[in-house]
Amino acid sequence: MKYSANQWRYVILFLLLFMGQHVSSSVHERQYVFRLIDASAGLSDSQIRSLTMTTDGCLAVKTGFILNLYNGATFDKFEYDKKRKYVWDYNRPPKEYYDNKGRMWLKELGYLLLLDLQTGQYDYDITEELASMGIRQRIKKLFIDHRKNYWLVTEDSSVYLYHIGTGNLQIVEKGNSAFTHRYGIPVEMAQYKNLCLDCV
Repeated sequence: MKYSANQWRYVILFLLLFMGQHVSSSVHERQYVFRLIDASAGLSDSQIRSLTMTTDGCLAVKTGFILNLYNGATFDKFEYDKKRKYVWDYNRPPKEYYDNKGRMWLKELGYLLLLDLQTGQYDYDITEELASMGIRQRIKKLFIDHRKNYWLVTEDSSVYLYHIGTGNLQIVEKGNSAFTHRYGIPVEMAQYKNLCLDCV
């Protein structure tokens, strides 16, 4: 069978595209390396409850009762004193936030922890930390947005915003307001640029 010059161009183009696709997919398949990381690699246990990346690139793995930080080779484990934790009425899945002071806030079922990642020590005086922001009541929700501002819900269901840049505390919504009675209080919150998104 003879091909015209035009047909040869299409055959060659098809072969190049096919080979390029094959090479491209092979390269993409090779770029991911999977490794099993479990208790045999130094993790405190294999019951993983949450997984995040710290600001300095370590993998933060929260197991049953211990935070594990993985630097790619070894694990550092951070056990907390169960008698000194900040007890609060939180019943959502565990979540971690990183503030502008190199600390990690760990929201857990029924308690809140604050870990200084630079010293590796827990700060158990969360009441004093909140008081330094102007919050005098106990809290039941805490969120930190991408600008590192704090959003807090106190036990009377009031919503506050603490601006980290200015150090100002602003009341967003009072707990007894018509809006709160009608729509409820935030259970999850995120901020993107000048938009605040929350679920109630």
